[in-house]
Formats: sequence, C-alpha cells, structure tokens
Amino acid sequence: MKRLQELLLCSFALLNLFCIPAQALPGQNQQTVRQWLTKHTFLLEQSPYPDPERPGVWGVGRPLSAGRMIIFETWFNAQGLVMGENIYLHVPPQAPDSLNLFDRENPTTLRLLSLMYGEEIATDFQKSRLIYSGSKLYDGKLSGPNPKRLKFPTRKDFFLGKRYAYMSSYTPSGPDSPSNIWLLSITLRQVVESSISQLKQEKKFAEQNQSAEQAAQAKTYLEKQNQALLQRRQFPIQLENPD
Repeated sequence: MKRLQELLLCSFALLNLFCIPAQALPGQNQQTVRQWLTKHTFLLEQSPYPDPERPGVWGVGRPLSAGRMIIFETWFNAQGLVMGENIYLHVPPQAPDSLNLFDRENPTTLRLLSLMYGEEIATDFQKSRLIYSGSKLYDGKLSGPNPKRLKFPTRKDFFLGKRYAYMSSYTPSGPDSPSNIWLLSITLRQVVESSISQLKQEKKFAEQNQSAEQAAQAKTYLEKQNQALLQRRQFPIQLENPD
C-alpha cells in the first residue's frame, strides 16, 4: 500500500508538471508550493510558515471581517510531496456564522475553490459524490487508557471526485474549540479511506462503551447539528475584500 501510494504521488507530480500551472495540490513538491503561494493574490502573496508542532505542515493565514480568518495548510510526506491541503475558516462565537460553508451546493464554497485552485478543482468538488458521513468522537487514540470523548464531536463528510478526494468538517465553538471551525481538505482517496476507517472504529468503540444516557445525548446533539446545517446561509461578505 505504501509503495502504491508513492507511485500514485509520483504520477500526480508528473501530470501536474506537464499539464497544469503551478498549484499546491496533491503530488506537487515543496518548491512548487512555495512559488504558488508567493504569487497567489488571494493568499496575499505570503511565504508559508512551518507549523512547529507538526513537522511537514506549512500554513498561510488571510484575515476576514468580524474576526474571521481563513487558514490554508499544506502537508507533505517524507519525500517532500504534497499529501493534502486544508482550508480552515475560523469564526469567533460573536461573529455571524456561516452554516454549511463547505458544501458542494454553496456558491461561496465553489467561488473560494476557484480563487484558490481554478475552475477545474471547484467543478471536481461540485460533482463529487458523498461516500461517508460521520463524527470525530474522541480526542486521541482509542488504545490509550480512558480515551477522552469530545463534548462537541466534529462532523465529517467525505466525497470522491474524479481527480481528488475531499473531506468537509464542522467543529462548533465550546470547550473543545474557541471558534466555530469549518474545514475543507483536498487529498488522495487512500487518505480519506484511512480517515473513514478510523471514524468507524470510534463509532463502534462508543457504541460498546457508552451508557444509554450518553447514547441519547449523542443522538440529540447530532439531530440538532443536522437541523442547523440544513439552514444553509451564504457567507455575508466578499471573500476578496478583508477589512
């Protein structure tokens, strides 16, 4: 599996090299990503900064109004090739929220992807198919003693496009997060399948170790979250014009 993943990444690198302009997408190398970032007007032509707590991760932030922030991350494998991209939207509790921002039917999501990567990637996400919906229930590994269960689980939806795989998640503000956090990841199918497998393990573990009261609370929380996500709104400001 590891060898197959390396071959796929090399194939992506060759395809990107000869067929499309420089972009920070799975299969690109660090030099290409740096060049792309420093020429990208939406990301304010910034150089990426390494995350000291996560080796191999680069990040760039763009401020928006009302204390919002878009954070773009790239993570690399040991060979220095892009494994995936993260686009975070941090929304403080006092700011107007933007429910369901990273949705395939939300025009603002597609506009953001077009600004970041071009129409091809936006269309790939728009036409992708949902392959799994679940929630991140625990903070840390299940193998440790007394795994910490998140009070506000992170909702995660996984999609498969013709070119890439995608993961959209929502973490509400609370003890586990100071802000409402929206995340859209662009990655390879193998990475998404690994994440889905982990969520399924957590779900099985929770079903085996939770009380009836905990199960009822989890069901109520999920129903409320699903209802909130159905109340789709548009991002209330222009993405191109930060305050």
